[in-house]
Amino acid sequence: AVPRPANMQLHTRMNLTVNDGLEPRGTHRISVIARNIVGDSEPTSLLALLAAAPSPVTGLAVAAHAFGGLQIRWDTLPEHMASGLPITSYRVYIDRGWRI
Repeated sequence: AVPRPANMQLHTRMNLTVNDGLEPRGTHRISVIARNIVGDSEPTSLLALLAAAPSPVTGLAVAAHAFGGLQIRWDTLPEHMASGLPITSYRVYIDRGWRI
């Protein structure tokens, strides 16, 4: 190995992926401690909020309802498709400018 100068520091970035056992919602404290033969460092910690936007709705259907009206239906999302968080509302947009 080539010796490095005393004033040169070597930095590496560590990555760890955890895909098991974490709840898909809520806050999780993550701490990292460095260890060498002398002992452990103080922990560096942060809080991580695991959440994401929900998946798109499925089963969207429209039917005529009375004169000039529409009945719009869709399947509600189970929590596992909503990042484990309850759906708080749905927004429905109707573009009235379309002409066929």
